[in-house]
Amino acid sequence: MEIGGANSCFFERIQGAINPQQYYVIDNNEYGLRLLQKRAHQNCLCLLQEDVLDLRTRLQADVVFSVGLIEHFSPADTRRAVLAHFQLLRPGGYAILSFPTPTLLYRVARGLCEIAGLWKFPDERPLERDEVLGIVRDRGHVIHEKLLWPLVFTQHLIVVPKQTIHA
Repeated sequence: MEIGGANSCFFERIQGAINPQQYYVIDNNEYGLRLLQKRAHQNCLCLLQEDVLDLRTRLQADVVFSVGLIEHFSPADTRRAVLAHFQLLRPGGYAILSFPTPTLLYRVARGLCEIAGLWKFPDERPLERDEVLGIVRDRGHVIHEKLLWPLVFTQHLIVVPKQTIHA
């Protein structure tokens, strides 16, 4: 399940690599969802027009991920967006979050884009690793994390399995 994946740039690659039975994309952008629907004709694709901060769906998936989503909110709403990943996960499922982080490379590249008038994400707030880890700590333990340097606008990636609750 991909959150914030209107016109997903990941669908075809995931479809080709693992051929999931179902691939859900949740986004509030109707136009982007329509673009993806026109491009991808696989039966496994299910589109849900919803806001990550106000999810109505009760679906639960084995994997829920977002790339470049949680940094577009205030700190309080970033928390809500991160926790939405776990709301959509089955116990033992995996949340994968990728978000920009303010490395020197990120700050310089963004600054140059802003000076040149090319920066198109005024609401983007690069997140410190500790902010996101503080949110996920009660939902599971990070089993993998990586700083993705080749992207220039440096991303931090974390993988967290949802804790199973034992009675």
